Amino acid sequence: MVLLGMVGYFSGVVQAPITAFVIVIEMTNNHKLALPLMATALLAAATSRLICPWPVYKALSEGFLARTKSRETPVKVEGS
Repeated sequence: MVLLGMVGYFSGVVQAPITAFVIVIEMTNNHKLALPLMATALLAAATSRLICPWPVYKALSEGFLARTKSRETPVKVEGS
């Protein structure tokens, strides 16, 4: 149950079910749970996309880029 929760949470947050599944399989070396882990990862990613269409890393990067673009100032070069 812990492994299913782990893959479900990770897959839901990053919305990358194959990556989540492979990482958990490699980390635990438990190939008996391959099918339930894959099903959980796919279900969690699909549910997450229904709630929020953007993965967490995309949302964070867009927020970061918006803040840096608003702070952009011309670079002053000394001597010119």
